[in-house]
Amino acid sequence: MGASEKASAAKPKSLLIKAFGIFASLFGVPYLIQARNMLSAGVSASSSFMLLVQVAILTLDFVLGMAAIIIATGLVLHKEWARILWLAFVLLLLLVHFSVTIIYLVAGSSRMVGLTWWVLIVILFSIISWVFLSRPSIKDQFQ
Repeated sequence: MGASEKASAAKPKSLLIKAFGIFASLFGVPYLIQARNMLSAGVSASSSFMLLVQVAILTLDFVLGMAAIIIATGLVLHKEWARILWLAFVLLLLLVHFSVTIIYLVAGSSRMVGLTWWVLIVILFSIISWVFLSRPSIKDQFQ
């Protein structure tokens, strides 16, 4: 296989990695939207504990959204640190969402349907991320 054949064989995968990175950045947008919505609605609660919970959720949404966008930018640029961080990030998302689901179940929240769909999306995207970004042919394209 000549050099031009190797370059053309690597190019579609490179575009696939960039598309994956762009999709990953879009994954962070709902967290930023939720943080903005909470901020615009105002943080108020009946007790100081609930106020702390709301501030924690607002902060977590902002941090998760910004982290997803920053890591996704690194994926688009084929940075090895971004590949590793993204794989850790999706595991963190699973942990966070399973914890929130348990809290909502215990509290008897009426928002379970939307949360359940989002958790399923996070599970699916986590599996896709690990399968795709762990392949040796894909790992070789990161620097």
